[in-house]
Amino acid sequence: MYPRPTIAESFNYDVKAKTDAVTPASGEVLIFKEMQLENNTGSDAVVGVGFKIDNSRWKAGQIDDSATPDYIDDTTDAQDAGASDFALFTANVNDDGFAIQSLDKFGAVIMQVGTAEAGSPTYEYTYWNGAWTTLSTLTVSSAYTVDEHIIVFAPPQDWITNSGTAVSTVGLTSNYYSIRVRATTAPTTAPLATQIWVAKLHDHIKVLSSGSEYNSYPEDDNGIVLAGGESIIPIFSAANADNHVHVKYSRLYT
Repeated sequence: MYPRPTIAESFNYDVKAKTDAVTPASGEVLIFKEMQLENNTGSDAVVGVGFKIDNSRWKAGQIDDSATPDYIDDTTDAQDAGASDFALFTANVNDDGFAIQSLDKFGAVIMQVGTAEAGSPTYEYTYWNGAWTTLSTLTVSSAYTVDEHIIVFAPPQDWITNSGTAVSTVGLTSNYYSIRVRATTAPTTAPLATQIWVAKLHDHIKVLSSGSEYNSYPEDDNGIVLAGGESIIPIFSAANADNHVHVKYSRLYT
């Protein structure tokens, strides 16, 4: 394996997290060296660095609370760019929603919503640790409008992979880590997602005041070798054309 020299790039970032800063080409993996994030939204923002997980390593589907098992796989619609083809919740039906499953622990779910919710829904965020348990989130959207939305959280220490009850009654896939989002009070119009992405978190997620910078880098000077197919993304809880990113990385030919 032959790594190329470190490359540095700077650019403004006018989305929350869906667009890659660096994407691996065929036959290579990335080595993350450093990222500087500057919040210029005019208010506090949650910022961080993500490694977007390859689509082959995660799944998504709907939760139908009236069914057993209640998970219905819809990974194809979650991962493709078909407009408004992934149902996030069910109109006028409480406790339905969606689940994300991954072979790797993750800390960010990014969604492009194509059809907005209506009504006054309330949402519940949980993870699987042998039962569905309240997930402490760092940032979530207050409403699923036509926009990019992110769910960011620190992976819980007691998060375990699906087995037993999760597989037999919930219908999840063995050996995956899962989170579930339900509308405990349903919307009157269900929001629909066009595409979903899942990412690991690197380092700490920071709440950054406007005009401030945050540098994130590995403890090892050699950097972090990403898994195959993973890309590097900045994470901002608010999009703004003045948000600035400076990233250093290498490419490793495999």
